[in-house]
Amino acid sequence: MLENLKKLEAEGKVGGSDYFKPQNGNNIIRVLTEGIHNVNKFGNARFVMFIIDRKDAKVKPYFAPYTVYKAIANLEEDPFFKFQGMPIPYDVNLKVEGAGTKDVEYSVTASPNKTELTPDEIAAAREKGSIAVYVAGLDKQDDSKGQEAPPIGDNDAR
Repeated sequence: MLENLKKLEAEGKVGGSDYFKPQNGNNIIRVLTEGIHNVNKFGNARFVMFIIDRKDAKVKPYFAPYTVYKAIANLEEDPFFKFQGMPIPYDVNLKVEGAGTKDVEYSVTASPNKTELTPDEIAAAREKGSIAVYVAGLDKQDDSKGQEAPPIGDNDAR
């Protein structure tokens, strides 16, 4: 029984979801797209963007709180980490304390190492499609429960 359950979990068929959920400690990510401001049916505002979770190397949507999004966006004009366009040319460490609580604290640190995305990472990002289409699908889910955004194009991750 347990072996079958672990297999299903590893395949992503049960237990969890496809979105990035930061854990306590270091969470290394690569930001692939701009964040799109979104308010869900419960009134929670987040910036939705696609990232690569370095823990498992998967492309996932991340529903970033304002403080995290602002810290990442500020790197764009930082004299040491300046960048233009997406994806960001380096990984970011999202350090979390108190994950899953109201008192959660985040700190964002950029990696000093600029690296290109691999061909596999580019293909995985393209497979996810446009972040705008993904967010539009979320809005439809809130309205009619269960519709998914179809993946399209490669205009977000190059």
